[in-house]
Amino acid sequence: MKVDYIKTIGFRKFKGVFETKLFDTTNITGKNRSGKSNILYAIVNIMLGTNLSGDEKSCLIHRKCDASYGELHFTDNQGIKHILVRGKNKVGTKNNFLTLDGKPVTQNELISFYKDKKLFLSIINPLYFLSKKPAEQKEMVDKYLSDIKPFEIFNKLSDLQKQNLLKRYFKIHVREMTFIAMMGAIGSILVFFRVPLPLLPPFLSFDVSPIIEMIGGFMYGLVAAFLIIILKILLQLVLQGSHSVGTGELQNLILGCAYVMPAILFYRKKTRKRAAIGMIIGTLTVSIVSVFSNLYLIIPFYAKLFGMTMQDIVAMCTEVNPKVSDGFTMVLFGIVPFNLISLFGIVFPLLKILSKMHIYTWVY
Repeated sequence: MKVDYIKTIGFRKFKGVFETKLFDTTNITGKNRSGKSNILYAIVNIMLGTNLSGDEKSCLIHRKCDASYGELHFTDNQGIKHILVRGKNKVGTKNNFLTLDGKPVTQNELISFYKDKKLFLSIINPLYFLSKKPAEQKEMVDKYLSDIKPFEIFNKLSDLQKQNLLKRYFKIHVREMTFIAMMGAIGSILVFFRVPLPLLPPFLSFDVSPIIEMIGGFMYGLVAAFLIIILKILLQLVLQGSHSVGTGELQNLILGCAYVMPAILFYRKKTRKRAAIGMIIGTLTVSIVSVFSNLYLIIPFYAKLFGMTMQDIVAMCTEVNPKVSDGFTMVLFGIVPFNLISLFGIVFPLLKILSKMHIYTWVY
């Protein structure tokens, strides 16, 4: 579709007649308030009945006029010339009219000319596309543009651009891999400094290695945090082996992910406040998950390993804490309070570390 001529009366800032011709290539220049943007508004309003943002309720009638008139001369894709006229009243829609080549038409009958409202608005007004949420932008790109393979884009680059891109890619990934390896090693060392859970059997303990996983996740994202957890567990197996036939390592993986993943997901906007809230959410999540993982995985395994029953372990804990009456209350009164205490013992010191290192501004 090619626009040839525009005419408006009582439209936006122009009370009288505003008209202009358009050509194959038209340079629009002029002083402020001379009508440059009026051309774009007129095209969209006459064709769609909206403003540049797609709002149908927006009033574009001059403040001293009761109605507006718009006339658009255009050539369609088949080379046929048309005249589209739209009239709007400031109050009510009774006297509104829309004609194409002198005959009344509906808005739906015009779709064949502009094809898609969102696409038409994005072409006329690029800010319309930029104002949409990322998910909607992606949907529009997937809908309107053909699937372009990354190597096709890469092949279009100059030799210098290719070299710079490859250098940057490998530099970043080498740095990430080095960082992940280092943090995984530090995490495996911190595992040795376990803190026994009060009022519970000695095989239930807590370590501060999630601090390392959280820092890694804040800096390089979910995948990095997960790799640090995996690497920490593998190094732990190499250094001291497994005393639980893999059960303890599985518990470590589950609780590590339960603590770190929610915090990193909430930390999308990369602010210190969201980092704090994310870690609090992670602490609450791991507290809930640990109840069920200990109740149905860890405690039953160790009970069987030591030739004891769940009742025997509950009885041991009841002697220390009378509120413990069964497996659920044993875990509830022992693990949940300890994890909540860790909120103050780990989260807030970690925030101080992040503040000093400015990590909450590094993540991409």
